[in-house]
Formats: sequence, structure tokens, C-alpha cells
Amino acid sequence: MEDLEEYHEIMDSLDSHLKDRAKVLMTNYGVPPERFADIYRQYEFNLSNEKDNSDIPFERLIIQEVERKLQGERMPQKAK
Repeated sequence: MEDLEEYHEIMDSLDSHLKDRAKVLMTNYGVPPERFADIYRQYEFNLSNEKDNSDIPFERLIIQEVERKLQGERMPQKAK
């Protein structure tokens, strides 16, 4: 249950565009909310240690890294 709370905390912190993008990634790759939260937090931690003065918002960088990871793991599932 704690993982779902973390997922909701992450989603609440995202703007509407990033929230929609995260939902599309989860749907296309069949990723449950708990797994998404784990991946997001992993990249949040990693990128916070490497953060430069990029013009790209931090949350957007994290979502981009999550997407790259999911692309590397498997192909998207076809929508039914």
C-alpha cells in the first residue's frame, strides 16, 4: 500500500502534461503504478546527484529517463 501512496505523491507533483505522459508510458508498457514509482524514484535520486543548470525541468528529465528505461526493457504493448 505504501508504494501506491508514493505513486500518488509522484503524480500529484507532476504538471498535467507530464502526468499524461506518465500514464501513457504506463499503459503502453504495461507498467503497474508501484513499478513506475520505483523507477521514477531511482531516476530522481540518480539525476539529483548529476543535476546541472539545465533549462529542462527536473521532473521532465526524470520522465524522459523512465521512458528510455522502459524502451530498453521491452516493446510497447499494442492498445486493444
